[in-house]
Amino acid sequence: SRSRLMKAKKEESLYPFYLFAITQLTSGFGSYMTAFATTVWVFEQTGSISQFSFNKFIVLLPGIVIAPFAGLVVDKCDRKTVMVIADFGAALTTLYILYKLHTSDNLEVWDIHLANVLNAVCNTFQWPAWQTTISQLVPKKKLGHANGILEVGDGLLQLACPAITGILMSVVGIYGIILFDLAVFAFAELVLIFCITVPPVQESEEGKKLKEEPMVGQLLFGFKYLFAHTGLLALLLVFSLSNMVTATIDVVIPPLIMQRATPQEFGLVASFAGLGVLLGSVYVALRGTPENKIMGMIPTLAVQGLLLVGAIAPAYPWVIALLGFFYLVFDPIISACSTSLWQSRVPQDIQGRVFSVRSVFGALPMPVATLITGPLSDHFLEPLFATDGPLEGTITGMVLGTGPGRGMCALLVFYGAFLIFISFVGYLFKPLRDLDLDPENQEQNLKSSKKQKKKKE
Repeated sequence: SRSRLMKAKKEESLYPFYLFAITQLTSGFGSYMTAFATTVWVFEQTGSISQFSFNKFIVLLPGIVIAPFAGLVVDKCDRKTVMVIADFGAALTTLYILYKLHTSDNLEVWDIHLANVLNAVCNTFQWPAWQTTISQLVPKKKLGHANGILEVGDGLLQLACPAITGILMSVVGIYGIILFDLAVFAFAELVLIFCITVPPVQESEEGKKLKEEPMVGQLLFGFKYLFAHTGLLALLLVFSLSNMVTATIDVVIPPLIMQRATPQEFGLVASFAGLGVLLGSVYVALRGTPENKIMGMIPTLAVQGLLLVGAIAPAYPWVIALLGFFYLVFDPIISACSTSLWQSRVPQDIQGRVFSVRSVFGALPMPVATLITGPLSDHFLEPLFATDGPLEGTITGMVLGTGPGRGMCALLVFYGAFLIFISFVGYLFKPLRDLDLDPENQEQNLKSSKKQKKKKE
């Protein structure tokens, strides 16, 4: 009995997860710095919101195209091996940028675009492998706590990276930042390869049946699974629409800030907003996710919508920083609740395929939003809300304001109202509202409701 107790404690231990989280967050630190540096570089070189949004668009596109195949690979192969290969592929794209800088000192915008596309392909394999590995390392009852810890790490990245990168850009330039990225990548991969053992995948009945399916059926399984589970599909729809809002924010906010601030000040504003992610993450790590995760997500989405409506205020950097801070406080709660639901509701041995399709639908509106937002801001909204523009002196112009950046602010206000709307509709949809109820309790509730109907009849 003592040996069984020791074995149970070992299985419940989160030490392998902690080590795994450290390696991924360390590598993510370097990657985040490189991504931030190239974002600033593209905008400084072009000054165009359209170029900026196009860069975002091409990063999202590969994941949508190859995600089903990536999910199949993740389910059929060793997930740690998939992560290592994907990480090395991403490192090669960073080396490409370094090579261009070293040999010609003439880095072009299209070089950044090409590197970002190749990096996105690698991330399409890395993300489902990473998400499904967490399910193998962490017991179901501790998933909320584990995802909260990952959110803390992400919050630290968002807090520290922009400020550090903004300062280093003026000291060592993009060249030095890329070298640092490669150094932390090497450390993280050595730890992942030699120090972390991932438990075997737990087989499910659905997974066993799936092995008999032809290749086409296995590729399409993730789609079939989601359409057969209405609650999960509704959850995915809500978050794909909220991701569209996020994609718009990602395109609009940097140019909006940099109209009135230097890259260093932009970094400080982004870091202050990132402090909100850190605080929200610490809350989730300490308290865990709410017992009813859906009720933890839907109201917070509505609050985020209200904060976006706050963009009606003048777009001073400190105003954007405050709104961003409070907006991002809720992000870790929403993210940890959602991730824990997917990891606990989907069997381990089919998570790769389901999570990849989840990433397809989740990301589908994002390329459209990023591609449209730039031209919409440059050629329609900004001229519409310009000083002495068509809306000058009108009620809309007086309420939302006119001048540089007000067109982008109007877009944020619109999407804030949209977030409130989808939160309300999501709450009214019963399969989504009841998604986090225990399946056994759902079955008992269904039987009791049927008995009550029979008695009434």
